[in-house]
Amino acid sequence: MREGNELQELAAELEYEGVVDLFDSLCGDANRYTYFADISRRFDTNISNLMRLLYLGEIVAPNPAWEVRHERLLFLLKQCGLLYRSEKGLSLGGLALYRYRGVWVFADAPQVSPVLYYGLDSIGLASRLKAIPGASALDLCSGPGIQALILAASGMRVTSVDINPLASRLCRINSKINGLDERVSIKTADLYDGIEEKYAMIIANPPLLPIPGGVPYPFIGNGGVDGLDLTTRIIQGAGRRLIQTGSLLMIGMTVLDRESVAQVEPIEHALEQAGLNGLMTILNSYETLPGSDWVAGVASTSFCHAPVRYRNPSAAQLEVAKAYKQAGIEGVCTYVLRAWHEGERPQKRLRVVNYSGIDDVDGPWLL
Repeated sequence: MREGNELQELAAELEYEGVVDLFDSLCGDANRYTYFADISRRFDTNISNLMRLLYLGEIVAPNPAWEVRHERLLFLLKQCGLLYRSEKGLSLGGLALYRYRGVWVFADAPQVSPVLYYGLDSIGLASRLKAIPGASALDLCSGPGIQALILAASGMRVTSVDINPLASRLCRINSKINGLDERVSIKTADLYDGIEEKYAMIIANPPLLPIPGGVPYPFIGNGGVDGLDLTTRIIQGAGRRLIQTGSLLMIGMTVLDRESVAQVEPIEHALEQAGLNGLMTILNSYETLPGSDWVAGVASTSFCHAPVRYRNPSAAQLEVAKAYKQAGIEGVCTYVLRAWHEGERPQKRLRVVNYSGIDDVDGPWLL
């Protein structure tokens, strides 16, 4: 991928072509394939092809007339290393284009095992960001960088960190296309490695799904059996990297016990180690019993991620439900965690507020 003026020209061309206004008119938190099927009747072939290429990340069959019509846009995508041609047609090489809060992001098109991830939890965190213009922020597990870019666009200086060098490279592309590369410093590292600066804000969207041991699942979403493998490490390291008036904001999931009470002890312990107080707002809960929607979703992803592991999708559901039961997990919940230095607001170490409804599959999740 080329990292030069072409990316700025690409952003200008997207605006000139009206793609900015088109994307800003779309529902940002919908399933893209279902949503496109619902709205595609309003599009002619020209717009449909453009949407399939940019919005869905699909291969668009050769169409000379359409390519001439969008010659400049396609040329710039190619110059930036984002457009690929094969015998089947044109594609973004597995990427799709996203737009949220005025920021462009190239990330993986929706798929089972994403590497350059952008999903509903990305929006869930991004929707809660409140920038402090002129201050500094640290974005951990940044991926393609949506949170870092939103903060930078609002006047903050942001350090973006991800362990995946491909994610860091794509974040750099995204910072340039938004004209924010001077405000975003990009590092490839394991969380706080090499980070000594103090920040006014630390944000994180780590791998957060509670996945029992032995269940194959994409690395990008697997938060360990309690969903807290990286979460507790992030909390523990935040204390000495926040200024005294700074705050931590992150989203996550954890497990419920047999009384449907969230197991928050690891979070409380991590806060104590960091010298932080916190507020944990639980938004929704899901059962992990056989036949539940949660188990079906985890099993479906696990089966597609490692199909040789299971005889068929039904067997995958049975094995996943069994794994949750063996781990003593009867439910999981989503939450938002905010933390700050102790003494700022006198209270107990961790205040937990629960707004969840058990197995409410149509509930707010993190949005």
